[in-house]
Formats: sequence, C-alpha cells, structure tokens
Amino acid sequence: MRCVVATTVAVIIILCPGSRSDAVNSASANTFRKFWNMNNAYLRWSATDGMFTPCQWYARDEMTDNGVKVTAWFFVDHTKAWRKSVFRQQQWIFGDDNKMRWRRSDGLTVKKLLLDDGKACGVIEYEEYDSVGEEECREESKGTETCIYGGKRIELLVNSDHKDNVPDECTRFYEERRNGTQDTRNRDVKICGNSTEIPKASPVH
Repeated sequence: MRCVVATTVAVIIILCPGSRSDAVNSASANTFRKFWNMNNAYLRWSATDGMFTPCQWYARDEMTDNGVKVTAWFFVDHTKAWRKSVFRQQQWIFGDDNKMRWRRSDGLTVKKLLLDDGKACGVIEYEEYDSVGEEECREESKGTETCIYGGKRIELLVNSDHKDNVPDECTRFYEERRNGTQDTRNRDVKICGNSTEIPKASPVH
C-alpha cells in the first residue's frame, strides 16, 4: 500500500491504494504534482465539511513545477450543463513535505497528500489558519492546533474512470480518517458527467 502526504493552507489530501512512501522535500517531486499530472479532474465523491455540492469536480486549468490552478465545477443533470463554483479558480502552491498551500486575504489553507492508488483516488484533509498563518501559529502554540479554526474537514476524491467503483483502499482509509464524523456524499454518480466534458480542463501530460 502506497501512502502520500500533502498539505495546503488548511487542507490535507489522502490518496488511497498503494504503499506508504517517505515525503520528498522538493516542489518537483511533490506528490500533489504527480497526483494532478495523472488526471485533469477529480470528482468530489464525499466530504465532511457541510458544504457539499452534488456532482462537483476539481478541474486542473494549468500546472507548473511550482503549483497548479484548479477550478471547481459542478454538473447539473437536468440541464446537462456545467457550472463554475462561486469559489472560482484557485492557485495552489506546491511546498515541501508534500504540501500545497493557498493563501487567502484572511488566512491560509493547507492540504496534505497521504495515500494513492495509481492516482485513481485520494482523501484530502483541510486545515485552515487565520491571518497569523501556519508557521506563526505553530511557533507560538508550540505544536498545538490552537490557531486552526473551523475544525479539520476531509473529502474523498476519485477520477472519472473510478467514480462508479471507488477503490476499497480509498473508501476504507476515508472512513478511518473521518472517524464517525457526519459526511455527505453523491447518491448517484452516474448523473455527474465525466471529466472529459468539463470546459477548458487542461489535458493530461
């Protein structure tokens, strides 16, 4: 079983199936970069954040060695149309220790990639920091999570080829990480479209 960890301004991504591996401290080897290089979009299959939108996808717009631009889209089955999320495009910066960060005007969000199954699916855990920032928080609180607000949230992502049959390793790991926390999930992924139909999603390299 291969595990990968990546953190971004209040977000942690966990990819299932695979074997655990040590984090590589460079942007070019960042596991998030490998994750996004394999697929141009992932369906948000389930999440614990209470802001769940059915049939929502994260689509890669462009990617460099330093980061990736991602837009959230959702598919409306009764109109067969794609709609952009109100959050629009986000620029995630690859960091060391397999982290990604997105700095907002009021704080920071961090993601960490923990597992992967041939890049077919992933579990993401988000951490959000106020305007003080992750580094300052950890220094001032001496390793505690006192600066993290809103609690941690987890989501399960899956690529288009596996949305009807999420690998068991991913679902087991997701359930283990959420540890009984209430979540919301897609009831019928067959009405969620496919990643090849998402407008302007960049091709896989």
